[in-house]
Amino acid sequence: MNEAVLRVLVVDDDEEDFLILRDLLAEFPQGRFELDWVATLAEGVAALRASKHDVFLVDYHLGPDNGMDLVRMAVSERSAHRPVIMLTGQGNPDVDREALAAGASDYLVKGNIDAEKLARSLRYAAERARQVAQIEDAKRRYRQLFELNPFPIWVYDAANFRFVAVNEAMVANYGYSREELEGMTIFDIRDPDESQRLRDYLPGHAGLSGSAGVWRHRRKDGSLIWAEVTGHPIELNGKTCRMVIAHDITDQRTTQERLLLLERAVESSMNGIVIADAQAQDLPILYVNPAFEALTGYAAEEVLGRNCRFLQGNETKQPELEILRRALSEGGDCNVILRNFRKDGTLFWNHLFIAPVRDDEGATTHFVGIQNDLTERRQVEAELAYAANHDPVTALPRYPMLETAIGSLLEQEGAELSLLFI
Repeated sequence: MNEAVLRVLVVDDDEEDFLILRDLLAEFPQGRFELDWVATLAEGVAALRASKHDVFLVDYHLGPDNGMDLVRMAVSERSAHRPVIMLTGQGNPDVDREALAAGASDYLVKGNIDAEKLARSLRYAAERARQVAQIEDAKRRYRQLFELNPFPIWVYDAANFRFVAVNEAMVANYGYSREELEGMTIFDIRDPDESQRLRDYLPGHAGLSGSAGVWRHRRKDGSLIWAEVTGHPIELNGKTCRMVIAHDITDQRTTQERLLLLERAVESSMNGIVIADAQAQDLPILYVNPAFEALTGYAAEEVLGRNCRFLQGNETKQPELEILRRALSEGGDCNVILRNFRKDGTLFWNHLFIAPVRDDEGATTHFVGIQNDLTERRQVEAELAYAANHDPVTALPRYPMLETAIGSLLEQEGAELSLLFI
């Protein structure tokens, strides 16, 4: 494969020196070079900023100017990926040191240059510049990933646990400024009990990478953050550090705790609770609580996937079933009293409340049924009704309304008589 052409700009006020350099490289068989020439520092500066060349060969003396200024400008304007090689007519250790200290890639004496030495210096300078550019690009991308990451990220010194770098997401989520955080340690964003937990955790995990579990943090305003943490050891500015990425799961955890509370409440309810899928054919049961099992005698695994109508037995023509069916078909709510049957065949009176569950778009996704056993109440009501209409001694029927009416009439007439019901 042909080697890419290396574009070289010679900045020298003596055109003869440029021609000598060009001829040297033209005779060199290994490598392809394309040389241009300018005579002044101002032209060299303009070419540097135009970024059309890979390497600059700059004479130390440029008439009234000093070629070292171009080296310093390349460094100050962050053009290190456009390397500058200093040229001088005579060797001078002080100039050599000054050039390298200013940021020059190399220092060559014109009288001691041959084709191989010049070509090697140019190629090495270009390769070093390419590597520097890659490192700078990697650093830039790392900074972008660090700063623009939506998750809070921080780096702390493994020796003293102080923050050495934080991203914008941490500043926004935790409420501290960068200056405040850089004066704090990783223990300062935790409660004392959580800080002790962290102190106990760190010795056995300092050099490990990966998930560190869920931790409780505190914002500047005192509010709580639950964070799922991932950590990695890194070297930063010669120090052993650790980078931490925190995923804020506070809302998720709150939702989970609320769901757990609701589940416990449903499981602990004394009323039977059943949930059916409103979007599946025939409204199959998805869930029943322990009170449903106790009331009906059916275990959960015996009823899941079935429609609740099996509790009706042969009593499928009850008047209030029409109210229930209409509510289910229209996605509404209702409450009805039904005659249902337990697994052992015994009757129980079921005061059933039905309510739809809707999604964000208003579509009915589930039905929730709450069962209240009225059997004992119905029995008491029946006994009271019987007692009100039957003689307690003979158990013969009584007609209290008729007795009251006749009594009122006789009282008005002032008459006395005996009445026999046959």
